[in-house]
Amino acid sequence: MRRPLALLLLAPSLALLAGGCVYGSIEPGDPVDYALVCALPATAPSSTALAPMSPPGAFVPAADPARPAAIRTGYVPIVQDGEGPIFDMTGVARTVYLNRNGGTLSGGYDDAAHNVSSVVAGTGRGSVTLPKANFSDKDWLKFVSCVSDEFSRFNIQIVQDRPAVAGFMMQMVGGSPSALGLPQAVGGIAPIDKNGCAVIEGAVTFIFPDSLGGSLDVNCEAAAQEIAHAFSLDHELLASDPMTYLDFGGHKVFQDQDASCGESKSRGCICKRPQQNSVKILSEKAGLFQDANGPMVALTSPADGASLSAGALPITVHATSATGSIDRVTLHYHDAGNWIVADCAGHSLPCRRSGDDFTFTVPGARGLATFHAEAADSVGGVNVTHTRTVLAGVGENPDTGAIRIAVSVNLGSFAATRQVALNATITTTAGTIDEATVLWTDRRGATSSNPMCPAGAGTNGWTRSIQAAPTPGERSFVVEADDSEGNHAASARFTILLDR
Repeated sequence: MRRPLALLLLAPSLALLAGGCVYGSIEPGDPVDYALVCALPATAPSSTALAPMSPPGAFVPAADPARPAAIRTGYVPIVQDGEGPIFDMTGVARTVYLNRNGGTLSGGYDDAAHNVSSVVAGTGRGSVTLPKANFSDKDWLKFVSCVSDEFSRFNIQIVQDRPAVAGFMMQMVGGSPSALGLPQAVGGIAPIDKNGCAVIEGAVTFIFPDSLGGSLDVNCEAAAQEIAHAFSLDHELLASDPMTYLDFGGHKVFQDQDASCGESKSRGCICKRPQQNSVKILSEKAGLFQDANGPMVALTSPADGASLSAGALPITVHATSATGSIDRVTLHYHDAGNWIVADCAGHSLPCRRSGDDFTFTVPGARGLATFHAEAADSVGGVNVTHTRTVLAGVGENPDTGAIRIAVSVNLGSFAATRQVALNATITTTAGTIDEATVLWTDRRGATSSNPMCPAGAGTNGWTRSIQAAPTPGERSFVVEADDSEGNHAASARFTILLDR
């Protein structure tokens, strides 16, 4: 099949496509990486105001002596009114982004990708600004790991990096309920469909660690409850389930057990459900995590949430197939300086197979390291693991003066498109950011200078996508920025290892 003309003419048209310059030699016919043309920033949907909550504020149950007041949470009923904020895709995989960085949210129908929240609209406010979460890296790591464990049996991925593509849910972690006009006793709040029990796609949920206290266990359970509200789970009277207000002597996890609904005493469940079974409802709404007919794959080490030394990091994957043999095991990994997609039989990382165990060794791991694995068998089955996060030493960004540059890479569509989405949040204490540039070095050592594209007004976001040549190898990049006061800054150099 003939390739599109734009690809047939890569080398001659590279400078035009990239909107910049190329340094280094390009051999005729040699496939090269190139920057894609900037897309127009996505436009947020109309922030049609929802009716304020009546009475104003979150639902706060009556004081219960068996439950500390600071752990009370609530939900905001969302009613479909013909314009439809709710699109229930039952059984479809969901991604929930845990946002520790704060931000400004506007009121309207839930759309996490554009920071639009029905909870904000329900308070009668046009917008609210929440600060960063007051977590150390180690505590944040434990929190993310705990929330991931809560949803591990379901097709719900918990991530700490903001997805580059719309369609995710977001939980705001940090700030005070007073920012939303709620009592200080409120530990969290979320939207819920009380009548139709649909999943609220793009939902924005909230927890307030300052109100919840210092227990990571309590913060984790509150996070699970607020996220589950967006999947239509009500409060219930089963003490071992995170949907309850009742006290419990251990850690609460979703239970495969029918329970009465209520806060401190029994009442009718939403949507006229006779009772509530958390596991059955989440299984129905999101599905179970792995395809039972595919290969079984799991991360066995390091443990999720582990604190390790910087340097070489061994990661072991266990993969088996009941219907065939394991053809491929792939590691997807990133830390403070590296993004890696490596096959065990490839060349990007050292990898050793011993029976059903595949051990990759990542050199120079540093900072928060996030990874998952994928296995494919000989009969076409594919499954992935949940994501794990560990702390490998400290991954500090360089001091760049007035300008601060935070970089992320999205490889979510790489398998299908070979596109690498580069994203940067850039701020300055002096003036405004005038321009941002990504210096991309391909596998041959040739460097192209590509202007980055504003992600949208008021977001401090910049983006540029790179179309990678169909050749494996190491790439790297640096993001540079200039502000209106003449300050210039460059990020650290980041490495991308691709086996495909």
